[in-house]
Order: sequence, then C-alpha cells, then structure tokens
Amino acid sequence: MRNGAHGGAPNACERFTAGFTILLGAVVALQARTPAATAALGADGLFALLLLMGTPRLRRGHSAVVRYLAVGLPLLGFYFLYLQTGLLDPARTQWHDATLLGLQRRVLPQVPYVPSSPVREWLAFSYLAYEPILVTGTAALFAPGTGGSQRRAGDAVRRLCYTLACCFVLGLAYPAMSPRYVTPELQVRHLGSGFFSRMAMLAGRDAMVPGTSFPSAHVAAVVVLMWDLWAARRGLFWTLLPLAVSMTAGTVLLFFHYVPDVAGAVVVGAGAIVFDRWWNPRGPGQGRARKTKATAGLPLQ
Repeated sequence: MRNGAHGGAPNACERFTAGFTILLGAVVALQARTPAATAALGADGLFALLLLMGTPRLRRGHSAVVRYLAVGLPLLGFYFLYLQTGLLDPARTQWHDATLLGLQRRVLPQVPYVPSSPVREWLAFSYLAYEPILVTGTAALFAPGTGGSQRRAGDAVRRLCYTLACCFVLGLAYPAMSPRYVTPELQVRHLGSGFFSRMAMLAGRDAMVPGTSFPSAHVAAVVVLMWDLWAARRGLFWTLLPLAVSMTAGTVLLFFHYVPDVAGAVVVGAGAIVFDRWWNPRGPGQGRARKTKATAGLPLQ
C-alpha cells in the first residue's frame, strides 16, 4: 500500500518527504555554515520524526479534519523547506538570471505592460491564490473522507511532493534569483498600486526568498493538481482553470518568474505525473491497494 489511508506504518509520501527534508537540510547547512542553518537541520529532523511516527496515527483518527491535515502535512512541510533555502549564502552561489533572461528574450523580447488596472489586479490575485488552490483542490479530493477518498487525496499529495522536491533540486543545482529581485523597479511598475498588487509585493518581500526561481514551483504544483482534479473533480477543475491560467501568465507579466521558469515547471509537473504513474501504476483516485497485513480485510471504497 503505497499511500494508503490506513495502517500504522508511514506511507511512501511520508517516507519520501522525511528523507528529502533531512537531505535538503543537510545541503543547506553545509553550504551556509551558519548556526541558523544548523538549527534548521535539527528542526528538519524533528519534522521527519513527526512524519514517520506521528502522521500514520493521525491518518487513522476519527475526525475527518484531523485525517485531512495528516494527509496534507508532508505538503505543508515543503513550504518551510522553501523558506529554509533562504539561509543559503548568496556570496557562494553562482546565479543564472542572465542566462534565463537571455532565453526569455528569444521568445519574448520585452515583457508587455498590462494597461488595464483591473486585469493587473486579477493577475496579482491569481498569483496569490496559489495556496488556496492547493488547499481547495486537495480538500475536494479528500471529501467525503472515506477510505477511498482519503487514498485519492494522499495520492495527489504524493505527486505534489515529488513535484516540489524536483523543483527544489533543480533550483539548488541551477539557482536564479527571479526578476522580482533583479529588476524590482520593473515589477513595481507592472504591478501597479491596487490592493492585490500591494499584497503581492508584500508577499514577495516577506514570504518569499531568492534563489529558487527555476523552475516555478507554483506552476509545477498547479499543473499536477489540475491533472488530479480533471480525473476526479471535473467541476472544480473548470472552476479553478481560469485562476490557474491567470496565475501562470501573471508569473511572467508581473515579474515573478522568467519564461523558462514556467516552461520548465510544466515539464517538471508532467514528468512527475509520468513518473508516479510508472512507479504507482494506477489512475488518480482509484484507491487500489495491494493486500498486505495492514490492508487485509479493509473494504476498497
């Protein structure tokens, strides 16, 4: 049972995320060589223990809310891993923004300015909707909280974790700061002064860190989630599609990412889906479990 809803042992997603957390924390600590990075590695170890020892128990809880939180906990951990990459020493990092900008100019010589303030606000809102899209999508896949729907949500979270891990590895191997750090004056001009534009600038300043621009984890994760929603929650797929498309366009038009970041994200998202279908040969949300001591006698829903 690779990502089952039941059983006392950690599932594949929890084992993978625990191992990746320790590995990424060690890489950051070795590169940064600061007390903060060392302390973060210790916190990574505690989080890995929680995933391996605590989360399986929570997944067997009586409350559907607790079980949903347990299924999504590995995904939440990736946000803190993202913040941890901000501890890397920028002076010891070779940035590749110039290369990415050169590639972008081959297909988009100049990022067009959106003259309509409402459209700019919609693009900023769409970009800020990344986390709500993930929460809404995974919650819809989890509902109504049966064994089958819990497995379906767990499968989606596993694919999302594979996707984000790949984005982090590529971001560390080919670091880029992103346009919002290289040309902040252009981002301010393209965003404007509306409410959501100001919120986007605030998020870029206080909730984001430089260094993992390529590929865009936002776009890659949404590609994977939308694939799961197409298979299991078609109505929600069509509801969220305008947000997803606008978010993808806004990453470039509002100077959050380069065009190669978006193209690379689509490739990573598609690759994660292909890899997961090969590694776990079943359709999304089908909930097929192999009969083991942990699953024998459990009804497949």
